[in-house]
Amino acid sequence: MSLKQIYQQRSLKKGRKRNKRKRELKNLEDIKNVGILFERDSDHTASNMQKLAQFLHDQGAKVHVLAFVNIKKPTSEFVQKKSLDLFYRKDLNWYGKPVSDEVKSFINQPFDLLVKADFSNAFPLSWICTVSKTTLVAGPNDELKSVYDFIIETHQKDQNQYHQQLIHYLSVINQKSP
Repeated sequence: MSLKQIYQQRSLKKGRKRNKRKRELKNLEDIKNVGILFERDSDHTASNMQKLAQFLHDQGAKVHVLAFVNIKKPTSEFVQKKSLDLFYRKDLNWYGKPVSDEVKSFINQPFDLLVKADFSNAFPLSWICTVSKTTLVAGPNDELKSVYDFIIETHQKDQNQYHQQLIHYLSVINQKSP
């Protein structure tokens, strides 16, 4: 294990201990504020996330999307796309912890639901999920599952299937009696 990885693991452990957030499982109807977090590695991924965000918005939720782009600086291609907030490697410290004001603001938002919406194992995403002030962190059954409160199992790493399952289970849990 490298020195960088040791610091990453220590940072996650410390973040878990310090984060005294109140966990609460809500039905899709009761979710009013959603954070979507993912690694933007292709236009296809961004398109899938936009569909998820639009669906949640149509359900009455305020949606904030934050994406990590694993390049050093923004390119003109990314600067032109204003539909989501992006952060880059330049926004990380030496061991990969996000330090930008935009990410800090995202972490401190009291989301009803934070969705780690892809299958990326990027440390910055793990760190954000660990220290977020959200009441529920949902994610796929992947290497970061220890930081999730709600885990969705999919047979393949298919984002559309994962998003459909997430929506399905959020719709059926904690339903109010008629």
